[in-house]
Amino acid sequence: MSHFRRESFLFKKLVSYLLIGFFLSGCQKVPSDVEIPVFDHSSSEVKASHHFFEYGAQEKEIIDLQKEYNHITQKIKGWVRWGEIVGAEWLMIKGRKVIIHASIGWKDFEEEAPLTPNTIFRIRSMTKPFIGTAILMLADKKKLEINDPVSKYIKNFQNPKTEKINIYHLLTHTSGFEDGLPFPGRFQSLKASIDTIGKIGPQNPVNTSYIYSDINSGILGQIISVVSGQLPEDFIREKIIVPLKLENTFSDTLTMHQKRADISSAYMKIPITKENHKYWDNDSTLEYKYFRCSGGLFSTPIDYARFLKMWSDNGKTDSLYILSPESIQKALEPTPLSIKSEKLNSYGYGMQMQILTKPINGQKPVFGHSGSDGTVAFVIPEKDLIICYFTQTRGNQTMQKFYNEIKSLIE
Repeated sequence: MSHFRRESFLFKKLVSYLLIGFFLSGCQKVPSDVEIPVFDHSSSEVKASHHFFEYGAQEKEIIDLQKEYNHITQKIKGWVRWGEIVGAEWLMIKGRKVIIHASIGWKDFEEEAPLTPNTIFRIRSMTKPFIGTAILMLADKKKLEINDPVSKYIKNFQNPKTEKINIYHLLTHTSGFEDGLPFPGRFQSLKASIDTIGKIGPQNPVNTSYIYSDINSGILGQIISVVSGQLPEDFIREKIIVPLKLENTFSDTLTMHQKRADISSAYMKIPITKENHKYWDNDSTLEYKYFRCSGGLFSTPIDYARFLKMWSDNGKTDSLYILSPESIQKALEPTPLSIKSEKLNSYGYGMQMQILTKPINGQKPVFGHSGSDGTVAFVIPEKDLIICYFTQTRGNQTMQKFYNEIKSLIE
């Protein structure tokens, strides 16, 4: 489904892997005599004290859903066997009750390290909803207005090329920016990158078309920094990650080092050979010198589900409001330009959150986000379901196959 196949941009640093793909060791179809690791925590009756969600629920509705969709675990095992992906973790939750939580395959094939539940993934563009949430939080606190011009916060946008761009345009990908400008590029900081982009200006007129661009998130991140007085990653950690108790969600290299053993390696499918080649592992350094805001977070399916649960519960988690219900509602309204766009999906993005279906009868649409290393998570509000499918095989086609297995829940 085109909703999930929306990121084709490869960083320049990775292009070299395409050129030397034939000479790298890769993992292909798994021999039949090799047992594929499968971990299923769906029926566990042990609820750890830190879990927000409940495992081992015995209600008929939960058991019926398990019976209907448990086969997907075996489907994923087949995709691993045939070398379509190296491994995957998937999760289905209704309300706060876990229906299915399974991990299949490897987090590092060459090291024979199995993909265990709660392995940590690089979620790439699934970082963007955290940036959108941070901006909406500042709007809720009256620290900024959604229609404020960017030039109010960033001096280098005070020029004829960029003075008409406002925060709303960035949130809804209508700023006119395309990817390809020097972001994140060679710069030592987010500020330096965004200052340069402000001078260059967008490639297209403002508010005339819907164009998904990482640059929008980077500019939003710099606005967060200016308004809050904190780096955007610090604001996100303090105001979102810590309050939601997302224990395995982070961006900084110190936390990465502490949790290194739990982080999955990342693979990329070489177009010519159709082989999966490891281009990053947990001993590698990060590609960028700063948190670029369009990506950069590490997380797990269970953490991301809790983040999405806050969104589906109108901004509330337990007794704490992260966002106002009004901001949630506005964020999930498709914009006129995104509806007209034939790219990505019919309804485009709201406030940095991907909207997958048209809202019907005042109900929230299906919404979520995906990441270019093979991760996706979304909410089906009408059925109070959260579904996550995380791989670390870039360029794989199993997201479409996964969607085909659960599309009856959406249609």
